[in-house]
Amino acid sequence: MTVFTSIRSLAAALAAGALVACATPSISTFDSAEISDASALSSVQSVYVAPVTFELEKFVSSVGPRTGAGGQRPVSAKDLETLAADLRDDIQKALAKSGLTVVDEPTPGAATVSAVLTKVASSRPSFAELSDEPSLSAQSIYAGGGDVRITITSGDDTLAVLTDSESSSLGDGQPRVGIWSDLKSEFRRWANGVAAAFKG
Repeated sequence: MTVFTSIRSLAAALAAGALVACATPSISTFDSAEISDASALSSVQSVYVAPVTFELEKFVSSVGPRTGAGGQRPVSAKDLETLAADLRDDIQKALAKSGLTVVDEPTPGAATVSAVLTKVASSRPSFAELSDEPSLSAQSIYAGGGDVRITITSGDDTLAVLTDSESSSLGDGQPRVGIWSDLKSEFRRWANGVAAAFKG
């Protein structure tokens, strides 16, 4: 094997390692990760994921400019219900994939993951927006995203509080076919971040 081939092989191996590292879920996914008890968190074997809740500024109402500068854009209760179920499902799947046992109801010894969405931004006009402003084109595209606060508890003890605020960029080349494309991408990222929090 020549020196050139060896160097090229080494470079390829390092590149592959970098790709694996980038793909590995990390708690750094979140803007803020306050870990109160890392030892207790890493010793958790089973987890209950509570139904996702919302603390939104307003919804199903007119908010003025459609740039998002006016606050939370209109979103229907039905959409909120679907988004809540999707985020909960993503978290459950990520936890199960990481090797933790996901239980259907709170049980002694199981940690609880509670997620609260404090802002949701669609990638295209939601049905509530189109109803609120009929002249709005359904083909409009937004930089979607959302804000979340996730608390991990065990009994009366808070083990971690994870918060994140994300807004995409229209220049990122993403197709945004679905109304909630950007936010659902964040759901998966947040879910993997939650699973990573248990691993330290």
